[in-house]
Amino acid sequence: MLDHSFSEILLAVYVSIPWAIIMLTYTFIFIDYFYGIIVSIIIKEATSRKMVKGLQKKVFVLFVPALGILAKAFFVLCDLPRTWAATSQINDFLGVVNLADFPICLLFCIAIIFMECYSFLENSAKIDHRARNILAHFNHKLAEELKKHHIELEDDKDDDEDLAKAS
Repeated sequence: MLDHSFSEILLAVYVSIPWAIIMLTYTFIFIDYFYGIIVSIIIKEATSRKMVKGLQKKVFVLFVPALGILAKAFFVLCDLPRTWAATSQINDFLGVVNLADFPICLLFCIAIIFMECYSFLENSAKIDHRARNILAHFNHKLAEELKKHHIELEDDKDDDEDLAKAS
């Protein structure tokens, strides 16, 4: 039986959640969504179907930190024994004493932030050759595909002319 009241458990869960990183993660998600809309307008490929599809993906991604919060709540609620952390040697690796101390929500959020940064780079590569060059270091095939469908902007033309003059 539980030795703690429900309010004590809720407080323990609330205090143990990394709220700042969750808010940062949600900020990255919203910025990426609206930046994607702006890029699709710039390249003249904006459709309501694409926006709905993008929104569905972002709503799904919004639930990932929520799953981290639920996992954290489960570990705090169950108060899993400290011996598990000692026998699995996870305490040596991450410095946790029990599963409630495991930063699962933090790990989820960091993964999402990296994913959103890459998505931002992909969107930028659609309108800027410098971003496409950076993207080529990660995904050459996608960078080449974007190059084929790229709409030459005035900045790109000027940069290409400058490079041709320099060589």
